[in-house]
Amino acid sequence: MARKRNLPTGVTAVVDRHGTERFRYRRKGIDFYIPHRLGSPEFKKMVEGGDQGIMPRKLRVIPKSVGDLFVRFYASAKFERGSDKWKAIVRSTLEEFRSEAAHIPVSDFTDYHIERMLLRRAKPTVVDGRKRGGPAAAERLHEQLTRLFDFAQRKLRWIDYNPAREADSPVTAKGKGYHIWTAEEINQFQKRHPIGTKARLALEIAFWTGLRRGDVAKLGPANIKNGRVTAVAGKTAKDVDVILAPDLGAAIEAAPTGSETFLVTSQGKPFTDAGLGNWFRERCDEAGLPQCSLHGLRKALVTIAADAGATQQQLKALGQWANDAEVATYAAGANQKQLADAAIQRVIEARTLSNHSERLDK
Repeated sequence: MARKRNLPTGVTAVVDRHGTERFRYRRKGIDFYIPHRLGSPEFKKMVEGGDQGIMPRKLRVIPKSVGDLFVRFYASAKFERGSDKWKAIVRSTLEEFRSEAAHIPVSDFTDYHIERMLLRRAKPTVVDGRKRGGPAAAERLHEQLTRLFDFAQRKLRWIDYNPAREADSPVTAKGKGYHIWTAEEINQFQKRHPIGTKARLALEIAFWTGLRRGDVAKLGPANIKNGRVTAVAGKTAKDVDVILAPDLGAAIEAAPTGSETFLVTSQGKPFTDAGLGNWFRERCDEAGLPQCSLHGLRKALVTIAADAGATQQQLKALGQWANDAEVATYAAGANQKQLADAAIQRVIEARTLSNHSERLDK
């Protein structure tokens, strides 16, 4: 018989889908995961009351504090409407901020404070043997803090402006998120993995649908209807309905697929989110593209569409985004390119007219 573990009151041990043991603290009105090793000082601090500014015995929050904001945000209609996957992403991104700042009044935060937090998050560190932080982590935190303080400003009317929205990102444009595939890189991958291979099918699905990794893993024959690809985005719960591109249709016809999902493991089972990402990462390496990933194909589709003149609303629909800010990076890059080209064209025309006048004078 297994010996019962002596865990602190309110703490339970759970094993996630990757086989990793995690610890969860739950009391009335409080629910969070502890991102630290069992028995470590950080672990004890969160359990004994350093988390959220809420003392477990008193079970109360300071009015209009960050802890109070989280309680209200998690109970809001916007959060409740979100998918389970989206909720998990929001929680995992924000819980560390909640544990550190729960006792601080929301009105005390300025954009300077947010920038300092983002700078710290942008620097990679190792905690309990695991890598944490980095540019992508800082961008995710910035996005979620903007959403959180928007709720405090617009719904609760606790603050006059959103400090997270005004804060400058510490990450340069080149350092933001996943690498965006170029047309040349896509061609290079296609040459290494021709039509008929599972790797080629994965690339065509990810590129032509604009789906995220988890949705790519779940896509199957049932999602192809009347020459269109239909699905529900796992992160946003938005409907996806796009044309079945000829290249994607050809890849599906030529490659071996599963009965439920197009992409299956060597054992014939559907991929997990992480499993698909790791497997595709190896296929990129085989093609000599170590900088590329599955998620970067989604970004490539939107970038190419923006360069081709797609409107803001079209880009939002393509990427299943809810607001304009999330497509600003792609649209701004395309607009800059088009404006620069137009400016150069004007200079060319001006120089041509000038040279023509000079020839007439002679």
